[in-house]
Amino acid sequence: MPIGQCLMLNEVTGQHLPEITAHTLRGSCRTSIRSPISDPYRYACIGTLTTNSIAESTMSPSNYAKHPELYIDTVVFLVENTLFRVPRKPLEEESTVFRDMFLLPQPDDDVVEGQDDTRPVILSSVSKSDFECLLKVLLCRQHGQNKGLALSLADEWISVLKLSTMWEFESLRRVAVRWLEANVASPCRLDPIEKVVFATRYDIKEWLLPSLLAIARRPDPISVEEGRRLGIETALKLASVREKLRLQGHARLVVGDRDPSAASLDFTPVIRKVFEIQSPQLDLFLFPVD
Repeated sequence: MPIGQCLMLNEVTGQHLPEITAHTLRGSCRTSIRSPISDPYRYACIGTLTTNSIAESTMSPSNYAKHPELYIDTVVFLVENTLFRVPRKPLEEESTVFRDMFLLPQPDDDVVEGQDDTRPVILSSVSKSDFECLLKVLLCRQHGQNKGLALSLADEWISVLKLSTMWEFESLRRVAVRWLEANVASPCRLDPIEKVVFATRYDIKEWLLPSLLAIARRPDPISVEEGRRLGIETALKLASVREKLRLQGHARLVVGDRDPSAASLDFTPVIRKVFEIQSPQLDLFLFPVD
C-alpha cells in the first residue's frame, strides 16, 4: 500500500473499495472512521507512516541510538567463490579465533575487511560445504525461517566438528561430539576405525580408548584399507596390541582364525602402554578439578 493511502474495507466481504478518503498531512496518514451502524463500509488506516527521510531530519545518523541487541553487525566471507553475509555477534561470542580476529586493528585509510562484498574475509583453506554446515548449526533457531536448517547426516556433523575444533567453537564442538556419539544405532553410526581417526585428528580423548579396545577385540584383522585410514603408525601399534595373547594351562597353539574368546579379553592395560594413554586417575592427579 503506498505511503499515506488508507483503504476502505467492506466489513462483509473484506474487499478493498476504490474510494479513498484519507489524505496526507506532513507525510502521515490521517482519516476518520465512519460508524459501522450507519454504513456497512468503514475506513481503516494501517498505522502512521512517514515519508520523511533521515536526510531531511535535523538529526544525523550518528545521533540515533543503536539498539543493544537488534542492531546487527554483519561480516562477509568468501569461501570457494561464494559470498556469505552473516551476523558477526555469534561468531565472536562463541569462537576465540574470530573474537581475536575482529579485535585486530584496521588501517584508517582502508576499507574494513568483511564490511561489504568488495572486500570479504577470504577463507582459503575451508570448503563451502563445511562452512555451510557450521553456519547452519551456529545460526539455526527453534523458530523462524531457519528452523529447518538442522543437520541430520554424520558427514555434516563431522564438518561441524572439524571447523569448530579449528576455530575453537567449544560449545559447537561439544554438540557435534554429542550428536555423533548418540547416533550409535542409526545409519549415521561411526565405526571404531572412523572414531580412532577422528579422535586422533580432533583430539577427542573420550573416543580413543573404547575404539581401540573394540578393534583389538574383534575377530577380523586390520585390513589394508583400514591401515591407510588409520595411518601406518597407528595400524602397527594396534597390530602389536592384538598380538599380545598367551596360552594358559595345557592349551595347544595352532594356526587359524582368531578364537572368539578374544572378544572378552581386556586389552586396556596394553593399549594404554602402547599408545601412551594416561589413566583417568593420573589425569585427575596432573590436572586437578578446582
